Amino acid sequence: MRNELNHRPLIWIAIGLGCGVSTSFAPWPWFAILGSSLLFRNLRTIVPLLLAFTVGFLIRPAIPELVREESEFEGRVSIDSMPQRGALGQSCLAEIGSERYLLYFSAEENLALGDEAVIQGELNALSESAGFSSGARGTIKVSSVRLLSEGFSIWRIGQQVADHFRKTVENHLSPESAALVRGVCFNQTDAIEQSDWEAFRRFGIVHLLSASGFHVFVVAGLLLAILNLIPIPRWLQIAVVLGALGLFAIAAGLRPPIIRSVLMTAVALPAYTLRREPDGLSAVGLASVVNILVNPSVIVELGFQLSVLSTLGLVMFLDERLVSTWPKWKLVLAPTLIATLATLPLIGFVFGEVSLIGVIGNLVIAPVVAAIIVLSLIAWILGSVAPPLGDLVWLLVEPLTTFTLRTTELGGTLPGSLIRLPGFSVLSLVLMYLLLLTFWRVRHEKS
Repeated sequence: MRNELNHRPLIWIAIGLGCGVSTSFAPWPWFAILGSSLLFRNLRTIVPLLLAFTVGFLIRPAIPELVREESEFEGRVSIDSMPQRGALGQSCLAEIGSERYLLYFSAEENLALGDEAVIQGELNALSESAGFSSGARGTIKVSSVRLLSEGFSIWRIGQQVADHFRKTVENHLSPESAALVRGVCFNQTDAIEQSDWEAFRRFGIVHLLSASGFHVFVVAGLLLAILNLIPIPRWLQIAVVLGALGLFAIAAGLRPPIIRSVLMTAVALPAYTLRREPDGLSAVGLASVVNILVNPSVIVELGFQLSVLSTLGLVMFLDERLVSTWPKWKLVLAPTLIATLATLPLIGFVFGEVSLIGVIGNLVIAPVVAAIIVLSLIAWILGSVAPPLGDLVWLLVEPLTTFTLRTTELGGTLPGSLIRLPGFSVLSLVLMYLLLLTFWRVRHEKS
């Protein structure tokens, strides 16, 4: 195991950065760095690990002094994240000086990442369940906005793409189906009913409701399939795919799992073209490093943690030499099982419960959701150039969404859909992942 990891400095840079940034929240990263240094007594490992830890420590997010009382606010803000649509409008992070706040504003306002604006509103404390919230001090419920300057045009173009998709879907599908399609395609989850969220959670497939690595994989596959029909060089196909994925990531809100998946795709596709085998572990390390450098607060986001763990599980246990000899049923079952097992300990630690039928849920619903994404994007694109053809494809989407919703409702009521777990410590969580790592080492040596 030492040999496999010693030759992958990006893994150690990612670990060092993550530990350095995490010193804001707990003392354990100091012990983790010390233990790693003693375990891998090798300068090629220790030097990048300690340098990255130092950088992470220097850029670690400060724990803000939280707002305690309500007050009126008027001042200049800088939009610091892509606005997300919610049931009551839009929300985003904004900087005021060196401090961060969560802004809530109406769906009609046209704010984008990088914009400078003067706002008026009501300053309030964060909710008790908000946690760290990317370092925000409090919330501001905006009553008026005066735009001073716009950020890069690409951010606004991404939002316009997402808005056009939303309007198209709402014009062609029932409200319930439109809510699901918007969620799985562009992370627009504002219209999904709470009962649907709960059913997806009990069935172990709630991750399918918002755009993530799974969705990037589906979109990339669709684009490559379309471009393969056009007689253009492979390098140009890859350039188009990566450009489209970048725009897709912006339109879906630049969520950490999407950024990670797009970066990994950017590593894998050129390697495939050059007939080189991409190094999955190094790709995960690179994606993690970029995410942490861009936003150090991402280290405490559950979505980022789950995304990294599931991807690590897949690249570590899906050996291409073995996969090429597997029967089809194993090819279908293995990725879902691996991703589920890789994230199960963390889910149990955070929520105190796990879904024992999540594997079944993913096997049944994930292929249908993939079909929904593909058909919805095809219908949307076709509708822009040939509306009658787009309308025909939308007719195929409605029954698929209905099947997904009804099956999930049924699955969420099955025995074993949620199992309560006794509370366990961070040390126990670490030991579980060390056990998985040991199993990977044994399997890797045998192969």
